[in-house]
Amino acid sequence: MNLFILLLLTNFQLYTCGTLVDENTSWTVTELKQRNGNPCDVTLDLVNVVVNCSSRSLQFIIKSWFPESTSVLMLQSNLLTVVPNNTLNNLYRLLSLSLQDNMLTYIEPKSFERLHSLQYLNLENNRLNLFSLPVLIFSDLVNLTELRLSQDTTNSVYNLKRLNTVFNASTGSFPDQMFGHLIHLRALSVDVHDDLLYFNPEFQNLPLTKLQLSGKLKTITESSFENVKTVKDLSWNNFGYIQNVSSSALGTFVHLEQFTLNEVRLGVRNSLHLLRPLVNSSMKLLKLSTVPLIPNLKYLSITSQDGILDEESTRYLRDICIEELHLQSNNIFIILKGAFSSQTLDRCLKRVYVTFNPIQGTLQALLDVILLKSLQVLVITSFKYKAQGWAGTSTLKQLESQYVTITDKLGELINVKTNNSRTYTVKLFISRSIEYFEFGSLFGEINWDVPIEVHGGDNVQELRLMDCAIQNVQYSLEGLSHVKTVYLSFNTLSVLPVTFFDSFPEVEVLVLDHCELDSEFMSQHSYSLFRNLVKLKQLDLSYNALDILLPNTFSAHLNLSSLNLAFNRFRTIPFDLSQTLGLNKLDMRQNSLDTLSSKDMALLDELQHRLGEFQLLISGNVLSCGCEHIQFLQWLHRTDVRLDENRNYTCINNQGMLSSTSAYKNIEVLWRECWGQFYFNIALGMFAFVNIGFVFVFMLSKNKTSIISGILQLFTEFKLKRPVDYQYSVFIGYSDFDYQFACLTLRKFIEDDLKLSTFVGDRDLLPSIAMAEGIMAAMDSSWRIVLVVNKSFVNNNDWFLFMVRSAVFSVSPANPLRVVILVEECCIPMLPCELLSSVPEDNVFVVTEWKMTYKLQQGLRTRLKE
Repeated sequence: MNLFILLLLTNFQLYTCGTLVDENTSWTVTELKQRNGNPCDVTLDLVNVVVNCSSRSLQFIIKSWFPESTSVLMLQSNLLTVVPNNTLNNLYRLLSLSLQDNMLTYIEPKSFERLHSLQYLNLENNRLNLFSLPVLIFSDLVNLTELRLSQDTTNSVYNLKRLNTVFNASTGSFPDQMFGHLIHLRALSVDVHDDLLYFNPEFQNLPLTKLQLSGKLKTITESSFENVKTVKDLSWNNFGYIQNVSSSALGTFVHLEQFTLNEVRLGVRNSLHLLRPLVNSSMKLLKLSTVPLIPNLKYLSITSQDGILDEESTRYLRDICIEELHLQSNNIFIILKGAFSSQTLDRCLKRVYVTFNPIQGTLQALLDVILLKSLQVLVITSFKYKAQGWAGTSTLKQLESQYVTITDKLGELINVKTNNSRTYTVKLFISRSIEYFEFGSLFGEINWDVPIEVHGGDNVQELRLMDCAIQNVQYSLEGLSHVKTVYLSFNTLSVLPVTFFDSFPEVEVLVLDHCELDSEFMSQHSYSLFRNLVKLKQLDLSYNALDILLPNTFSAHLNLSSLNLAFNRFRTIPFDLSQTLGLNKLDMRQNSLDTLSSKDMALLDELQHRLGEFQLLISGNVLSCGCEHIQFLQWLHRTDVRLDENRNYTCINNQGMLSSTSAYKNIEVLWRECWGQFYFNIALGMFAFVNIGFVFVFMLSKNKTSIISGILQLFTEFKLKRPVDYQYSVFIGYSDFDYQFACLTLRKFIEDDLKLSTFVGDRDLLPSIAMAEGIMAAMDSSWRIVLVVNKSFVNNNDWFLFMVRSAVFSVSPANPLRVVILVEECCIPMLPCELLSSVPEDNVFVVTEWKMTYKLQQGLRTRLKE
């Protein structure tokens, strides 16, 4: 690649970053990356090939990035400083080219050559100077219909430089022959930096219908527009230096339909007086936005009379058949009666927007507007102002006393009174054509303590009374039975009549945010307040500090699809979700939720499954990610309900520290952390219980007789037998073939050392007595029975099993430790089970050799003398 670049640069110079570079140029990593790959997105939009290179921080462009079939090319919001030759010339099908919001200072002569199909070109917000561009720069754009050339005017040094250049122009405000080839141009946006505005004669050949002007223009004369007579949509923007505008300037236009002034410091009266040439004509739109002489000193609009709309200021306006009027941010304080009163406006005016003006005015003036027969939309909004610190406060108060305010003139609407002088009904007549009604920050304080009837409101579809300081509402508003949208935001509606909304049976959208609704009132009457709004689809109760609603509040609203309860104090979802079968969006942001109940989670999943989509917004709540809410955390990460904030919310963990729910995506880890120790302890306890039970059962089976004996001694008068109750102390059972240990060693130890009497068969059994009877009698007469078990005794003695079974049967609760066994280790498996189960383990001695060892002596001493 480096070799390729060197070869390419050997005989040619390339433009980059707006300057020429040669083979010694060192490319940055970003530049090399751009050269090796295409930074643009190429997509097929229906039949158009769209190349999107916007917002890529591009400092240059390369021809290979753009397919020849490109029809839409977006290069806006980059760092381009020049449009080079031969980069775009192969795009024969290009229809739209966007180069706005770059740093362009120059366009090379052949940049737009052969772009015959181009219809839209946007070069706005760059640093271009028309008089420094090639004159024929647009000559090949024969099909161009819209050209946008308004430039960035924030750089004062650059603007002064352009002004000096423009002042030297002799033929007009624009370079000669630059626009004459654009024979299909219909829309032009351009800035003018000149003392005098004048469109060159070549504009006569252009079919311009839309013209937007901006810049540091000073003077507009009656001939300024004589070469652009076909314009129907005219906009003046940001004429901060305007000094003189001829009152006949608009007389040139043959069919002007729309006229917009934005940030043009002419004043309201002067702007309206520009309409004189348009008297008896028809227009679709007149928009005056921010046109005061000194916008930052709004109260001067009163002292200069510029902020007062009266018959004189609107004398030309009232004779123009205009459909839509905008008066926005013009420091209009006073509207006097007659300002909008004329047969022409009554017949033509359909939409009126008087917005963001500190309106005081009179109600009579508004009646002139609301009774216009063709009026469909009326929007009059103000903003609250403070006169503190202004030197003209006394003047303002003087004017307020001179011009009666709207609230003081409310009595003028009273047409019917009841017999009780303290109660009356207000009847308000409006035009039957009105469909949209909006008043905002307009009336001051309104105590709604009288019934109000609106006559002529059958067609009103939307009503907005926002920030009108409505309070003390005791009656409903009658006469708007077909309204579908109601906004009452930013009023004091703490306690409403429960029948207040019954007069709006068709309402589909109801907005009650910032209304200071009383929480106690809503907790008792929320169902009754909304129950008759059966067509309600959207309800907004945000910003009201509510904490309780009745569970059945929305049981009658089968069409309710969106509910906003944000910025309240609800600790749970305050209504029954099973009764809102059509709800698909619930906003619970910035409340006091810490978790959701199992029932609510199940119902939300059910709504999601049934409706296909459900959106729940819960950000701003401090949730609980403690052990008791594992089910809720698991639901957050697994539910199909669409949640906000990527399911990551602030929460408080078991240690009382702030955390986030994303830290608990692995529920198994949290489960082990929360319940692992608990269930380990349970498992350990159960293991110990089983072991203890096993040991108990084993000990019970091994020492059943001893245990029975102990129980009998504890709960009855049963007594254990003692050695004195028997004739012999010890019965010794042994094998006839191996008698030496039993008859000599063992017997001698018992008799000599322990001083106990013994019964030995070979010595004490009388010949006249039967063997079986003698053994049985001897065992029954002995305190202890010692069996010496060896191989000879087990294998060769016919009396082994008889002695064993007799010994077993001799064990009783009265003498549970009666049998003692001395056994060889190899003979242990040969012992009968009944013998082992009857003899305590401590009474069984395993003998390795038949000798009286010390251990055996001590064991026998303990077992035989107890």
